[in-house]
Amino acid sequence: MARDFDDDAPRRIQDANELVLARQRGADERIYVVTTNLVIDAQEKLARRRRLDRIWRAGAAGCP
Repeated sequence: MARDFDDDAPRRIQDANELVLARQRGADERIYVVTTNLVIDAQEKLARRRRLDRIWRAGAAGCP
């Protein structure tokens, strides 16, 4: 009996849809990681700047 290839069409469509969704999830996760890393970097720079500012002010306060 000859196989009707249209029998697999719904499965192939579902597989393609799942692949698209998986790629979108992967892209969203990468964006989240990059954004999180940028936020952490900005927080670390701000903390470093504040720490240096405190050191500078303490030194300036000690000078006549």
